[in-house]
Amino acid sequence: MNESPNLSRARAALSLRRWEDAVREAGLAIATDPENAMGYYLLANALFALARQEEALAALASAQAKAPEWPALFVLRSDILREDGQAREAMDAAEAALRLAPDDPDSHSAVGMAFSALGEPRRGLTALEAAIALDPSDARLHRLRGNLYLGLDDGEGAERAYREALALEPNDPVALNNLGCALLLRKRRREATLAFKLALLLDPTMSSAKQNTHRTVRGLIGGSSALGVVGLLGGSVFKLKLVWLSLFIRPVLMKLGGWVAAVIALAIVAAATFLVRGLRVLWIRKRDPQLMAIFQRLESDHKAKRI
Repeated sequence: MNESPNLSRARAALSLRRWEDAVREAGLAIATDPENAMGYYLLANALFALARQEEALAALASAQAKAPEWPALFVLRSDILREDGQAREAMDAAEAALRLAPDDPDSHSAVGMAFSALGEPRRGLTALEAAIALDPSDARLHRLRGNLYLGLDDGEGAERAYREALALEPNDPVALNNLGCALLLRKRRREATLAFKLALLLDPTMSSAKQNTHRTVRGLIGGSSALGVVGLLGGSVFKLKLVWLSLFIRPVLMKLGGWVAAVIALAIVAAATFLVRGLRVLWIRKRDPQLMAIFQRLESDHKAKRI
């Protein structure tokens, strides 16, 4: 039987991350055919993406009333409960999905993520490996495996998993953002910055990509924006003065000449810091003007407390 136009549009909206459109189209599909579980399932997915967990669970309950043996409904229920902090209940739903569909990779991945939520990431990885063995072409499964490695602070394993995901789905902003996190763990800040930037270009609304891009560019510049470096220099100077006072400069500072020398030295340090950070800004602007333009917008958003 052919799918209704509303269901098709809801499915397309979900794939494009247009959650509100998906809610609207799924609602229209339900109004047209209230006995079709698919409409409720797509609605639950869209509501979950909008962090409307209670409504998503209600839509899911309606779907399960129509199709009580559909494994995908238990998988989604597990995902929602896990994100809502109900790890034990999430595992119950995942295990129900696995009983209904032992050869379904999504059932195994639900079990894996529930294990992770229960504080057993190694068992979670085993379940994710089983899911990938059943469908190695699913980029999402590789990305989920990367998330578990990331939770273990295993940057190498996480990077490998995210690159495998991106080889299958190169334009996945979530995998790119998470790859950046893995690269940061491996102390590869410049590569991480590029990954965050690409994620943000693909999804300009992704708050984590905004925060990560802003933070890593600041790190490349030197701990803060050179656009507002004067305030930072005050902090650096204060720390340097404390160190000198507590170590070997105190006797010298008791004399006027010592104070003059200290002030001159601090001024030199401040000027050098300002110069270095200014040069780094120029280097980024020349090497990647698009990144600098993005950073300047993010810096404004940060000052306005929008990110």
